[in-house]
Amino acid sequence: MCDLQVQYQKLYKTTEYGQSLNGDYPFVLNCLNRNMYTMEPVIDLGCGRGDFVIWLNSRGVIATGVDWVSLYNGMEIADITNRIDMSYYNTATCLNVLEHFDSKGVAGILDNMSKVSHQIIIVSEHADNHMHKNIKSIPEWLEYISEYLDIVDYLLLDNFTNRYLIIAKQKS
Repeated sequence: MCDLQVQYQKLYKTTEYGQSLNGDYPFVLNCLNRNMYTMEPVIDLGCGRGDFVIWLNSRGVIATGVDWVSLYNGMEIADITNRIDMSYYNTATCLNVLEHFDSKGVAGILDNMSKVSHQIIIVSEHADNHMHKNIKSIPEWLEYISEYLDIVDYLLLDNFTNRYLIIAKQKS
């Protein structure tokens, strides 16, 4: 098991969490590099505008983004709550997405993620956002996610919104 807190502190030279989402990207990439033998290709489920995918691609990482709406940004269009062909990918990311879906939708996303070797998830406990349909505490999220994936480690990223980064792997 990796020590995420130490990795975070080394990368950002701080113990203060609460980076912007773009600020989390180097840490997510660091986790991908340090905890996985082969991370590529990466699929980002619920990629939105594709910012993380574009950021990964700009650093030479083979990555694809999938979301349900076309923003004419080169990302693929699909309902990530339904079965997606994941056979090409080795790593799946899902950053700040699960809390926006009901339990059935989350189950579909996690089922897709379970088809690849490695997973990185960022999820929030924050209940003040009207767009969050699925509010769970981190113990509840970990228990729910562990029905589909083996949890490797997790770390609180942001005390204000209670965002957690979760590293998981395919069930043995």
